[in-house]
Amino acid sequence: MSYEKAMPILIEAIKKNLELWEKSEWKRELIDIAPPVLWFGNFNSPKEKVLTIGANPSRCEFLERNNERVCREPLKKPRFAALSGKEDLESLLGNKKLLEKIIDSYNSYFEANPYSGWFGIKDGGKVEGFVNGLRGSFYEGSKKGDLFTAIHTDLFPFPTKEDFKEISNLAVNDLFKTNWARKTLSKIVELVRPKVIIVFGGTNANYHKEYFGNDGEYKESPPFHFSWHKGRSYGNIPTALINMNLGNPYGASKLDLNDFGEHVGKHLGPL
Repeated sequence: MSYEKAMPILIEAIKKNLELWEKSEWKRELIDIAPPVLWFGNFNSPKEKVLTIGANPSRCEFLERNNERVCREPLKKPRFAALSGKEDLESLLGNKKLLEKIIDSYNSYFEANPYSGWFGIKDGGKVEGFVNGLRGSFYEGSKKGDLFTAIHTDLFPFPTKEDFKEISNLAVNDLFKTNWARKTLSKIVELVRPKVIIVFGGTNANYHKEYFGNDGEYKESPPFHFSWHKGRSYGNIPTALINMNLGNPYGASKLDLNDFGEHVGKHLGPL
């Protein structure tokens, strides 16, 4: 891929990350080996894209879980390009090769060591199960993803030690209300140029509606017990806001998620 369009977004995200490190509340939450994660998935795929949007990258993208299921030590098998002991965020700004390595790691994420406990395995459940219903997949060679390559991104690109719900006030005050997150996400959407956008998780959907701007009327569509709303955003791209965490879909089987994805796709219009 050409790095020309992606690299300015990454550089701006690194600068913002450095700014947040200067704030004591953020300093307790940010992970020192983690550069910003702009997206997950193969941007270079020739297929059209479906873009899923969550809250922010998990700490488990960079840290191992111990026996208490707490993520503390660096992953033995990295999912992304992480900073070494000799590197820091500021040193990235003048290092084109390292920046390119980070971008390459976004694209190879699902070929390397994806967090399948959240995304799901190829043609499995969780988020993958839903996008399979749209005839998409995060994985190459999927039997169900014949139409779309799925790419994931988040409302903001900084991994944190705590879950989003624990640091949402920080994100609202420093990233959402300032419009920084909206501008950055808009640039990522413009780069990916998805055919359809799926924002999932009730809290994420609400923040997206409030701070990221959505045109059109959102209507709940039964018969599924988890609600979703359809509209358009980012230059009139069909968008679904789903009141369910697809990465942790309590009570929903792979077949349920396939059916739900197919249902949403039909109601978003011809894909």
